[in-house]
Amino acid sequence: MTRNIVCAVALVSLTVLASISIWGEKISNFKIIPLNPLIRSRALELATVTSDSSSTTRTISWLLTYPGSGEDYIKELIQEVSQTSMATNYGFEVHPHPSVSSSVNGPYIIRTDLPLPSSTILTESHCTGYCLSCPDTLATGDWRQFYVRCGSGNFFDTYESNVARYKTESVSMLLHLIRDPFDTIISRFYMDYDAATDGADKHWKYNLDRQGFKEWCDDFNDRIVEEEDGTWLLEHIPPQLAGVPCHGLFYQYVLWHNNVAEVMGSLGWRMSEYHVKYEDIQDDKAGVFDLFQFLGLPVQGSIPNVPKERFTQQDYFLDSERIAISSLLKVIACRTVWSEIADYLPEPQMQDVYSPVGSHLAPQTYGSWPNLVWLLSFPFSGTDFTIRSVEKLSRVTTATNYAADTGDNYHVYPNVAYTTAGPFRRSDRPFPENYILVKTQCEVCTYCDPRHKITYTEFIEGCSRTRSSYNILGHYDPTLINKIIHIVRNPFDNIVFTFRNRYKKAKQNLDNDFLNTYQYAPEGFKKWCQHLDSRFNKVNPAFTGDLAKAAENIPCYGILFQYVQWHNHAHQVRQQMNVPSIVIHYEDYQAQLTSAMNTIFNFVQYPHPDNIEEILLQDEFLADSILEPSTNYYTEQEKLAAGIFVRELASQDALQTLQVYF
Repeated sequence: MTRNIVCAVALVSLTVLASISIWGEKISNFKIIPLNPLIRSRALELATVTSDSSSTTRTISWLLTYPGSGEDYIKELIQEVSQTSMATNYGFEVHPHPSVSSSVNGPYIIRTDLPLPSSTILTESHCTGYCLSCPDTLATGDWRQFYVRCGSGNFFDTYESNVARYKTESVSMLLHLIRDPFDTIISRFYMDYDAATDGADKHWKYNLDRQGFKEWCDDFNDRIVEEEDGTWLLEHIPPQLAGVPCHGLFYQYVLWHNNVAEVMGSLGWRMSEYHVKYEDIQDDKAGVFDLFQFLGLPVQGSIPNVPKERFTQQDYFLDSERIAISSLLKVIACRTVWSEIADYLPEPQMQDVYSPVGSHLAPQTYGSWPNLVWLLSFPFSGTDFTIRSVEKLSRVTTATNYAADTGDNYHVYPNVAYTTAGPFRRSDRPFPENYILVKTQCEVCTYCDPRHKITYTEFIEGCSRTRSSYNILGHYDPTLINKIIHIVRNPFDNIVFTFRNRYKKAKQNLDNDFLNTYQYAPEGFKKWCQHLDSRFNKVNPAFTGDLAKAAENIPCYGILFQYVQWHNHAHQVRQQMNVPSIVIHYEDYQAQLTSAMNTIFNFVQYPHPDNIEEILLQDEFLADSILEPSTNYYTEQEKLAAGIFVRELASQDALQTLQVYF
């Protein structure tokens, strides 16, 4: 079983730009995602709230809505049609209405003249990162923090508003409300006007026209610059965007929806979820009944009239500005979000102009992380050749579990989970459309005593273990893997290249003791192997009988053991994970380069040129790798001994892969 990555959430500290994200299709066609009965039972057990006025146990459902998305009408619709009350996280707005539970932290009943529903209490939440003038102007880059804040709000205590927060374990269903991004941003302008003129604040200074809207937007942009350090943006903002109203709010908008998408993608295993467009609720009455079926609410009252809009988009945005915003959103919104909002927007026309902005302001979502494909390989099996060839031919980036592979670019190229956990993007090339190769060597101990046995559990954990540039270990969920490519190399060449790499490091580090002891030749290799194998325990050896006799005749038998053990586990990973997988022999690159590369490209669905060999042979490193002949450091007698050794230790599946070398 696999699980797709939905979105990676942008964490930005140098910006004011905005993008948007909306989901949905006609509500009547939405797929309600049911829970496994056992999981749902446990979710309901965790997600219970007891009313002050009733002993009935109910679950909490969240109505996740970015302000201005039509939430006021949705609340009216649900309460009027169901003739039951909703709840809100914001007790200050409904004071002195009581809390749904006995806790002062909410959520709070919206209409005390209606009973509470018997099954689930739909509760309004804006989470965080939606504010116009508060510290939480932009959404956090960690969906877990965002999720916790979805359970926070406020309550009125005497003369002031206080922070309220309840446990998010009490939530079992998610309803995500979406609206046309341009309508949403303009609606926020009018909401701010209503709040200012209806309340005590009579200092509204903006006309309700394009000029007043632009001034209001500019003030918001200035607040983000002050809070988030907009130096980079001021220097790099594309001229096509500089005069577009409210680009700051569009950016806030996309961060908010990206977080919601990540929450839904990460917690969908234990929650039912539903995405609905505000426009579809207006136009498709059948969709209303689908929504009520999902929520388990009765249909008792009549559907209220949709409020008449006080504006049109044409009043506030020129066609050229709409195209500019659309182009910006294309490079900031993650793929899942973009697929949901594209129908609202004009065709993007300036992605090239905005690409630097997207990669800087939203590096985690820019290009959108595709599904992960493990590139499994024992050290020095040709992984670097594979990755460099794939990137050169496809013009897309690959990824790695090891931040050191990205050099000084580690801080520029973000990881899949927007934390130090990795995996890490290798280059600033664009992401592939569907699958991204991720280099991993799993759990390996090349120079260990053969008595050191690696268990399968240790091996699979090692496959998803990462290492940052500060040698901080991280880990990501191996169920994110959708496919596997298993790289295999002739074991004799593999071991010799391990020696050659050690020799090159000695030269780089001016390790004269090593250089003077071991020649870069078969004689030096054999002497190095004798040194390694002599370190192993002779009193309690790893092998006895025929295996011990064979090992005596194999230079570097310790590394050969680790090689066989590694490939045994690699085959088991392919079987246990039950995802599509292929084996690529490094020697195929030398014998049938075009065919081998095409096998990889077809497997991961990458575009590629026809003249593969011509392109790769122009690269000096790649050409040398292809043309370098097989090593002749092992004698025929040593190879025969190695054959006995491998046939005894290899699993049946591994032996089928390795027997071509013996």
